Amino acid sequence: MKKHIVFLLGSYYPHYSAVGRCLGNIADVFEDKYRVTVIGMLSQSNQLHEEEYRSQKIIRVTTRRNNRRICLEESNTVDCLGGLLQKSKRILSQINNVLYLLSPGGSAAKDWIASYKAALRKISDPIDLIIPTCNPFETVIVALDYKKEHPQTEVIPFLFDLYADNQRMNRTSFIKRMKWNKNIKLEKRMLQEANFVFYVPNWTSHIKKYHHDQLSHCQEVEHPLLVKRDVKNGDIPIISDSPERILHIVYTGVVDLQNRNPRFMLAIIPVLGIYNLSFDFYAFGSADHIIENAAKEEGRVKYFGKVSTFEAETARCNSDFLLSLGNSDFSQVPSKLFEYFSVGKPIVHFALTKDDPAIKLLEGYPCKLILLQDDNPKRNAEKLESFIEKNSGEKISINSIFEVYKYAQPTEIAKAIEAHMS
Repeated sequence: MKKHIVFLLGSYYPHYSAVGRCLGNIADVFEDKYRVTVIGMLSQSNQLHEEEYRSQKIIRVTTRRNNRRICLEESNTVDCLGGLLQKSKRILSQINNVLYLLSPGGSAAKDWIASYKAALRKISDPIDLIIPTCNPFETVIVALDYKKEHPQTEVIPFLFDLYADNQRMNRTSFIKRMKWNKNIKLEKRMLQEANFVFYVPNWTSHIKKYHHDQLSHCQEVEHPLLVKRDVKNGDIPIISDSPERILHIVYTGVVDLQNRNPRFMLAIIPVLGIYNLSFDFYAFGSADHIIENAAKEEGRVKYFGKVSTFEAETARCNSDFLLSLGNSDFSQVPSKLFEYFSVGKPIVHFALTKDDPAIKLLEGYPCKLILLQDDNPKRNAEKLESFIEKNSGEKISINSIFEVYKYAQPTEIAKAIEAHMS
């Protein structure tokens, strides 16, 4: 009988969260050797609560708060009165979430814990290993509680977003300080009770500072996102003066007012002297209205909104250049870069400062341009024009990229996890 591995995570197929995509790559590797079940969050109202994907069983869980959020996101009211009502509902929902965070205890949501626990209890087959994550950290708590009731089950968390030290999750510095001791205590419990813990680099300094006595019980790995993707559009011709040849510069992912604001990048476009360009944004988040407004004013900007993982992947494969936006929170490196690496296209990265950790990550990539916010917009535009003219049609060896970033291949990280399984 094959071992049974259960992943506990956020949004999964076909609308992956960033963490869901990372752990999904590990699940794809494991499904050939093990039985794989994935318990994730319901992210759209039309999703089934249970379905099969590849050789994996997917179970989706939800809460009342999550159902309200989905309802608000999917509503499409166009009249003024209805639009005002929807805006009011969204504000009330945000206030409700803040009030929920202000309740006693750590930052873990009790409703999500109850939903994941109920899903685990419904699994009749014995579970050999549970791989929970952060975000959502609730899955770690659920896995450890399950292990108490089923000592034969191993728990190996795979951590991505910070928890106690996560400013965005806690909304305000006040809430973060208020929850700090309880959240640190939960992290300590995880490190003590889990069989082993894997974490990506943004956790490294935090663990060394607050959990240094548990360093032998955990290991740093990279985001498991380096998977070879088929390039759909074949060879790309060198840029020409033909107005029919449009070069597509593609961005896929989250845009955020605080952490990943596109204003700096968008400000450069009107200054560009190259007009056969299309800046294609497959984006969503708190700053998506900025891109929508830019698309109305600038013909070279196209906004496609939130799309499926498959559509985003297709857009990256069919691009001429890939656009990357640096985080203002330097504790995080955009995991999206590894998905960009997978298709081997020239990358243009917009960084706030030279301290952006993504710059170091990009050092090994053979075809990239780094633009800094502090530089003159006109000078940045000139650099971008030169990069486009020089690298349009550039063929990058995928094998060379995979050699440089081998440590981010899911197969390599899956081996590391297997090494700590009984």
